[in-house]
Amino acid sequence: MALEKVIAHLEEQLESLRVALDALSYPLLIDKSRTEDVALSGYSGDALTEITHLLGEAIPAANRARQAAKYPVDLDGMRSALVTCQEKVVEVDKRFRNGLMSFENIEALLALKRRRGQWGKWADTVMRGLQETQELLPLAEETIVLIWQEIAERAGTTSVSVQTTNIGQKIIAKTSEVEEMAQKEAT
Repeated sequence: MALEKVIAHLEEQLESLRVALDALSYPLLIDKSRTEDVALSGYSGDALTEITHLLGEAIPAANRARQAAKYPVDLDGMRSALVTCQEKVVEVDKRFRNGLMSFENIEALLALKRRRGQWGKWADTVMRGLQETQELLPLAEETIVLIWQEIAERAGTTSVSVQTTNIGQKIIAKTSEVEEMAQKEAT
C-alpha cells in the first residue's frame, strides 16, 4: 500500500477515536452534575480531558507525516512527525487503560449501572463509549506499525552500496631523476 494512503488511513482512525472521545465528553464533562458520584465523574472527566489533549497533538503529527510522504518524500520529516504521533497515541492508550478503563473505574460504573434509573443510564452510556474507544485504539496502533514497515521497506529498496577498488600502478621517481627532468624542462 502506498505510504501516503496508509498515513491517511491513520488520520481517519485518529479522527474516529476523537469522535468517540467527544461522545464520552457529554456524560463525563457536561452531564456530570446530574450524577450522584461526582468523584467518579470528575476523575473520569479529568482523565478524558488529558486523553483528548494528547490525541489533539497526535492528529496534527499524523497530518505532518502525510504531507511529508507526498512527492518529493521528506523521509526525515515524515519520521519525526510519525515518532511524535506514535508517542502521543501510546500515551493515550496508557492513560485510557490506567485511567478510564481502570479496574476501580469500571467497578464503580458497574455499581452505578445496577442502580437502574438515571444513574444506570448514565453509567451505561459511559460504558458504551469506553467500549467503542477501547476497540478503536489498537487499530490506530496497528496502522502506525504498518507505516513503520512501509518506511523500512522503502529504505531497504533505495539502499546504495559503495565499493572501492584500487586499480593502477604507483610510480615513484628517484630524487636525481626528478632533478634531471626539471633541468630539461627549464631549458
